[in-house]
Amino acid sequence: MTQLPPSGWGEVATRSNVADVAADVERLSARVGDLSARVDGLSARVDGLSAEMDRRFADVDRRLEAIERQLVRQDDMIDALRREIVTQTRVFLFGVVTSTSMVGVFAFTAARLV
Repeated sequence: MTQLPPSGWGEVATRSNVADVAADVERLSARVGDLSARVDGLSARVDGLSAEMDRRFADVDRRLEAIERQLVRQDDMIDALRREIVTQTRVFLFGVVTSTSMVGVFAFTAARLV
């Protein structure tokens, strides 16, 4: 950018300076226009990236919800298996107690018969 001439240069120097300033203003105005267009382009790019990020976050949320539902189902299955194990253990122990009792009854009966 041009500097103002020292005082006392007269009218010609002032006109020349005004022309230089006007040229500088034109160049700067063009530069501002270029930068403004660049900012607009970057703003559009940021908007696009923001929309992509929103889509990805929504996808991650859907995946997390699916994983959560699967974990709930697996937890329910584990609870059902625990209940089945308890039931089968009770049946087994009842069978063992019953068998032991039957053996005891047979042994007692056999001992009485002999």
